[in-house]
Formats: sequence, C-alpha cells, structure tokens
Amino acid sequence: MLDDLIAQVAHIEITERLVRIAGDLTEEQHLRGYDAVRLAAARTVADEDTVFASGDHDLVVAAANLGLTLAPG
Repeated sequence: MLDDLIAQVAHIEITERLVRIAGDLTEEQHLRGYDAVRLAAARTVADEDTVFASGDHDLVVAAANLGLTLAPG
C-alpha cells in the first residue's frame, strides 16, 4: 500500500527557478519559506489531476488563490 502511494507522489527537484518562484510567493501570498517552496513545487507540476492538500489554513488559501484544486476538508 505504501509503495502504491509513493508511486503517485511527484518528486520535484529544488532548482534555482523553483526557489525564485517560492520567493515571489512569500511576498504575494504572505507565506513562510517552506510553505512557499511547497506551493511553488505544486504549482510547477500541477495539471488537471493534481489535488493540493494541507492542514495549514494560510497555505490552503494561497493554493486556492493560485487556482489549484484542493482536497476536501
């Protein structure tokens, strides 16, 4: 079961481009550093099947602001 879940997770390399996107998101969405990196990564790989999930209210709001599909909850 764990192997099936891991196979569904996108593994994303932290690049200079991703860090720059995250930097912009810290200012635009008022996010903390790691949250901005997570959101930048999600935004980079997002497609019609991508669902963003987080227990952090501010991060969920920022993801919604960017038009990402949110997990129910």
